[in-house]
Amino acid sequence: MNLKELFIKDEKEYLEIKEILSTTFQLQRELPDQVFQRGDGSFLFGEYNHLFKEEFWNSIQELSKVSGDSYVLLAELENYYNEKMGWYECVKIPIELTYENYLDIFNMEESDNGKFGLVHYGFYFVFTSPSLQWGIWAERDIETYVFSCKENFKSKLAEIRLPGAFQLKEVTNHINSVYYDEEEAKKFCEKLLRNYKN
Repeated sequence: MNLKELFIKDEKEYLEIKEILSTTFQLQRELPDQVFQRGDGSFLFGEYNHLFKEEFWNSIQELSKVSGDSYVLLAELENYYNEKMGWYECVKIPIELTYENYLDIFNMEESDNGKFGLVHYGFYFVFTSPSLQWGIWAERDIETYVFSCKENFKSKLAEIRLPGAFQLKEVTNHINSVYYDEEEAKKFCEKLLRNYKN
């Protein structure tokens, strides 16, 4: 499979996908603000670096099967157009893709020092299913992702475990370990707790 073909190149298609994403996410916001649209009500948090682990991709595949989706939408929100490669940083990832190919999606560009890509310059990632039953928002600077799903989907999650995921009450420990400034970390956590109370 030519992985480069999975990236969106057509502007019209990209704008349509962005419209789809905006039904799940509030795309102009960032944590600790509420980044999900109303109607998404169950939240789990996790460490950003888990996005690149095999267990995470396995969980995404399982989520997609349960939601009846054949692919996952992945988009990077800040560097949305890659002029060098001629595509938008938006990918339709088939759920049958191997873990190795999933990782390759994040390292699609050649350089003198080897491969690089989204994993190096991406700061804000979103994942969702075309059925919009669930979504994941991830931010590199604070090394955190947050998962949300529709209330009617929550009961189907019993067998699916996102690696490294933790509840809201545990997220403060993680945020405190990421921030250098204690006061800033406290403010961030207070706002996060207010916005993501289930």
